[in-house]
Amino acid sequence: MTVCCNVVCGILAIVFAVIAMSMDDPHQREKFVGYSWNSFGIGLAITCVGLILIGMVAGHM
Repeated sequence: MTVCCNVVCGILAIVFAVIAMSMDDPHQREKFVGYSWNSFGIGLAITCVGLILIGMVAGHM
């Protein structure tokens, strides 16, 4: 994710995953795992929209 897609959201996903791994409370762990997946999904969506826009612009040239 960090290398191929949105760098900022990829780093956030990794940070949230590391925080989740260090939690002892299962409820807190699940919350940060959710944050990690949300960051991953947002980064993936931003990357897909960017690729579609690039494709549309390249198709009109």
